[in-house]
This record gives sequence, structure tokens and C-alpha cells, in this order.
Amino acid sequence: MKIILNIIIFCLLVINLTGLSGCKSPNKELPKKEPFTAKLIILNDGKLELCDGNAKVLRKVNSSQPVHDFLWVDDSTLFFTAKNDRNLIVQMYNPQEDSVYLISEIQSQSENTLYWEIDEYHDMFVKDGKLYIECDFYSEMPLFLMARKVTEVDLKTGQYITLSREMVETSASELTPKLEDIFGGSKLKGKFEVTSDTELLYTDGAGKRTKVTSTPIAKESVETGGGLGYQVMPDSERLLFYVVQSVGDYIHGPVYAVNVDGSQQVKLSDDIFYFDAFVIYPDGDVYFTDGDVLSKLNKGNSPEILRRDISKVRSFSKFLPVRMTR
Repeated sequence: MKIILNIIIFCLLVINLTGLSGCKSPNKELPKKEPFTAKLIILNDGKLELCDGNAKVLRKVNSSQPVHDFLWVDDSTLFFTAKNDRNLIVQMYNPQEDSVYLISEIQSQSENTLYWEIDEYHDMFVKDGKLYIECDFYSEMPLFLMARKVTEVDLKTGQYITLSREMVETSASELTPKLEDIFGGSKLKGKFEVTSDTELLYTDGAGKRTKVTSTPIAKESVETGGGLGYQVMPDSERLLFYVVQSVGDYIHGPVYAVNVDGSQQVKLSDDIFYFDAFVIYPDGDVYFTDGDVLSKLNKGNSPEILRRDISKVRSFSKFLPVRMTR
């Protein structure tokens, strides 16, 4: 009887083990984790936030010190900096892992209170495996900062050296492609021209001329540095433009959105000095800041305010600054 009982127990163990091994094959691949995606990266009150297309916060980056500046590289790489007295802490955030890694802490003994300052015209950039951070700023004019030096950080070792700004020819803007390069250029077959009274005309392929802009304001003449600047958006149906009203510390004048046929002209900002815009690829969505206010350009060229009191915003994908040239 005991022998039979042992045989039964043994058989049950074999069945159990076989069943378990059959339920979970060691060669079966686990389902792939969906990659984290966002639309915007917003710096707000020292906090770095990853947001959707309406600026709703999806995730915040963990940082013990207030974030000073950031640079988006790709879906797995976001560099950001934080001040520690005179020093600058350089860290990398991986959105897919939701992890922060220390790259380096740059030591500085400079008494210059503007040493690590930044503005809209300066940015970090990456080239050949190294991160470049402009530094030792000084005020060339009341509203402009210029960098005397740049700190080069080796991203593999964290070692860094400080160089004269003149020794590093590459800038962030030079590494950023143009709208035409990414979106394949304007589909428009005609050409634009600025008239003597500082309006924009478009002549299509058939020779039809259309007055695109309508700006009944006092304008600075081209001879004194004024004029009109514009950039066609990727949809080829509308453009952003500004008209110079005065020239002093910088060019000043309102910024508008308008359809190429001259309809739905809407003012976006009273002064281009405070205006900054970018287009997201491949969506073609247009976002802009007017001072510290973030807005989205909707259909009909109506601006929609998304957030206030932001320090900086970029896209969590390929994006291109809108450069309105004269």
C-alpha cells in the first residue's frame, strides 16, 4: 500500500511540473513595453515637465536642484543643468527608463554673476560625442548677452575643458536644419516679393499676383534696417511674418500669421523681440512663445494660450525654429 501511495505522489509531481513548464515557456518573448512619448518639454519654475500637445503634464523630471537649462537630443536623451553655488551640475535624463544620470559637475571660481546665464539666443549643443555649454556671459547691450567662453564636456568620461568661444565655430543654430530641409521645401510654385511700401506679394505659377499682407502701420524704411520678414509654414497654406516699426537695441514690430491668399491675418505678438516659434515634425504643428506665454497656432490662425510663466519650451520630437528672414 505504501509503495502504491508513493507511486501516485510521484506521478502527481510529474504532472504538476510538466503542467507548469507547459504554461510558461522559457523561450516565449515578453510583450514589448510601449515607448514613452510626449509632445512638449517645458521648463517652469525650475521644474522640467514632459507634456502632451496641450501642455498637460505627463511626467516631471526628478532633480534635487532647480533646473537651469535643458537640451533635448532624442527619445532617450535629455540633458539638463542645475546650478550649485558657482558650479554647474550636468545630468542626463532617459525618458524611457525614467532615470537621471550624473554626467559631470563643472567647477567654476569666476566672480562673474552672469557666468552661467542664458537667453533665447544661446543654447547647449552636442557635437561628436561632446556637450558644449556657453559660459562667462557679459552684457554687450542692455538686453543682449554674449559668451566669452564655452565648456566642452566629454559625455563618456564627464571630463571637461573650458575654451574661448572663438575656438568653437559650431553653434546650436548651425546644427539645426531649416524648415525646407526637413519638410521638403515649400510646395508653392510661385515667388514672394516685398513691395516698396513694405507689403508681401505672391505671384503664382500662372502669373497671378496676390497681396498677402495688410499692415497699415508706420514702418521703418529698409534703408535704416527695417523691412518685412516672413517664413512659409510646412502646409504651404500660411506663413508667419513681422514688420519692422523701429530699430534700436533690436528690431521691433508686430508678428502676424496669415494665409498665403491674404485671408485670416491675425496678430500673434506686439513685438518680435519677445516672440519665438517652432514647428514640430512630422505633424507640422506650430507653437510660439510671446514673452513667458506659450501658445499654439490653431486652424484659422487663431492663437490658443496653453501655459503662462514658462522659462523655456521645446518639442519632444524633431522641431525646427521658425526663422523669418527679410
